Amino acid sequence: MSHGFEIQVFNRYENKIEIEKVYGDGAIRFAYGNPIGRMLGPLIASKMFSRLYGYAQDSPKSTKKVPPFLKKFNIQIDQY
Repeated sequence: MSHGFEIQVFNRYENKIEIEKVYGDGAIRFAYGNPIGRMLGPLIASKMFSRLYGYAQDSPKSTKKVPPFLKKFNIQIDQY
């Protein structure tokens, strides 16, 4: 069993299929794979919820999420 939600994509440059990880895979599994998540779907997808989540991500506390994100998605920060 996979530990995260993944998508298969075709890399045209290397001519092969690769696996792409998805940010927020736990929330996606909850929203689509759980009866309570499906009930809350309209609220979760609302403009108000999106704005609240955006404000939370803009806060200084959210900077603690950056290093684990970079590691999970194999992003080399020195390339930017």
